[in-house]
Amino acid sequence: MKTLHLAIITTLAAVLLLHPSVTYAQNPPDLPHQIAPLPPNKIGCYVYTNKTGWQPTPCANSSQTGSLGSMGPLPTLNSTKRLDIHVGIRTGQIAVNPDTNIAYVTNIDENSVSVISGLTNKIVDTIPVGTSPVRLAVNPSTNMVYVSNANSQSVSVISGDTNSVVATIPVGSDPQSIAINHRTNMIYVANWISNTVSVIDGSANKVVATLSVCNLWSSDLAVDEPTDTIYVTCTGPEGKLVVISGTTNQLAGTISVGRDPDKVALNPNTGMLYTANNGDNTVSVVSAKENKLVDTISVAPFPNFVAVNPVTNTIYVTSDSYQNHKLSVISGETDKVVRTIDVDIGAQNIAIDSSDNVIYVPNYVAETLSVVSGKANSVIDTIPVGPNPSFIAINNATKTVYISNFGGTVSVIPFSNLDLQTVPEFSFAVPVLLVGIASGIMSYRMGIRK
Repeated sequence: MKTLHLAIITTLAAVLLLHPSVTYAQNPPDLPHQIAPLPPNKIGCYVYTNKTGWQPTPCANSSQTGSLGSMGPLPTLNSTKRLDIHVGIRTGQIAVNPDTNIAYVTNIDENSVSVISGLTNKIVDTIPVGTSPVRLAVNPSTNMVYVSNANSQSVSVISGDTNSVVATIPVGSDPQSIAINHRTNMIYVANWISNTVSVIDGSANKVVATLSVCNLWSSDLAVDEPTDTIYVTCTGPEGKLVVISGTTNQLAGTISVGRDPDKVALNPNTGMLYTANNGDNTVSVVSAKENKLVDTISVAPFPNFVAVNPVTNTIYVTSDSYQNHKLSVISGETDKVVRTIDVDIGAQNIAIDSSDNVIYVPNYVAETLSVVSGKANSVIDTIPVGPNPSFIAINNATKTVYISNFGGTVSVIPFSNLDLQTVPEFSFAVPVLLVGIASGIMSYRMGIRK
């Protein structure tokens, strides 16, 4: 009888471990062919599996073996989760056009922009621009890219169709942050030293207004497209949020917020703005409908970035100090911090995948990417990336994360490579098996006692 019980227990345990309804997060996933590094002197599509490694696979369509596959250096496979693309000495901001599956990243020292194919993850072009390009923005509607050249007081306009500069527009001193109203095709540039905002008509590629505002050092921009209103943070002990009318290209007001508001984010669904105030460890909540401060929320020390998930009406704020590296989670319904999550050293940027409710935080000093579940409010994966990750962009069309590492590389991470599950997934059969194992163990122990 004892032998029978042992056999039952062993069988049930084997079925449980091998049952296809159980998946374990620690098993590295297979990589889709779109991100496979190409073997030397070959183009095409490849797939990675845990057993066979990289193998050729038929491309989904003929365009995947086009000329883009034959250009640029091969990406480096650093793990089963990420690829690294070497672009320059120091890289700046990265942005993605999801319609064309092309990523753009600035090369600060080379005075250029690298064009990366999302299909092959290879550099397909390098475009000369102005001096010290740091930031850029993409307008998918027009397939135009706007690059702020910090040391040449200009904005380079790149055509995504030809990968060439079609206009160079003079602006103020030290142009940095760029925002676009896609509905009106107007571009707004914060000039950090001249303390002005340049308004560019995207149809004519010329400045149509220059607005003197306030202290713009390290400032940020947000655009409310439905109301055609632009918001600019003014840093300093008396923090301000300047309101610009996109209809008149004139200043429309000033809203007092916390000290040193570095970043601003807008929830387009609720019409609420949020500023991360580095000087007093708060987040200011501003009603865009009323243009007034409605709440102030205390967060972890030294908040430096803020982002919004409009689908869940949740706000995320990174804070980084010598001892604390946090991500504060704020409910947009209550304006309360509902969770404070430990991330990694140097947390200073945020990207959100609203469809999957996943938050990505690059950590500059730790050289990692924290992957946070918006549902569980916890870190579910930490991925080593390149040296000093600074900027991040997501292509939701291809489910890919791009990280610009200040040390000269771009890390590419497909969503499918992430451990987005924190516990095994069980089907109804699994609890039944567990009950069977427990019953077998109990019967066995009772038999021993007899």
